[in-house]
Amino acid sequence: MSKDGMDCVFDATGVKIRRYEKKIHAGEERRERQGVKVNAAWDADEKVFHASEVLKGKAHEYPGAEDMFKSINTPIENVFADTGFAGRTFVQTVADSRAKPVVKPPSNATPKTKDSPAWRKLVKEYQELGYEKWRDETGYGERFPNEGQFGSLVSRFDDKANVRSTHMGRRVVTARLTFHNFFQWLVKR
Repeated sequence: MSKDGMDCVFDATGVKIRRYEKKIHAGEERRERQGVKVNAAWDADEKVFHASEVLKGKAHEYPGAEDMFKSINTPIENVFADTGFAGRTFVQTVADSRAKPVVKPPSNATPKTKDSPAWRKLVKEYQELGYEKWRDETGYGERFPNEGQFGSLVSRFDDKANVRSTHMGRRVVTARLTFHNFFQWLVKR
């Protein structure tokens, strides 16, 4: 469904499940709702998911981004991602595939590296231009309208899964992503 040379967006979100953990807060015992973390990559133009992984825990940085990137079979032109995906190996993996990494580096990032010339180039460019100019020149701002992908999932399926285990949470979220792609295919027909 996606064209050759697609712009790919990587992002993560959380889905709550019906599992609670007891926590002590200010001397009181409270229940905290658990969740699963959805890491996904999708086509920015066609709005279809190409890869995803559902993990236990909350949405923060994701160490498996390189494997997810390699699993995408469609040629990629640009990869847009936030600081949660900003890592030397991920940026270098993207650059080695001849795609352009448009990943916002963390504020404390340094261009010092031995094995990742793509990281060095990305961080130097970001530091020289500053965020505003870098965003405009690289097209990073195009990522923001695509943040709605997870919003469309939530409006269609809710941000909660009526399951109690992480294992079933993975299955339900994967099914939701598959149905989302099917709905997108129907719209494009």
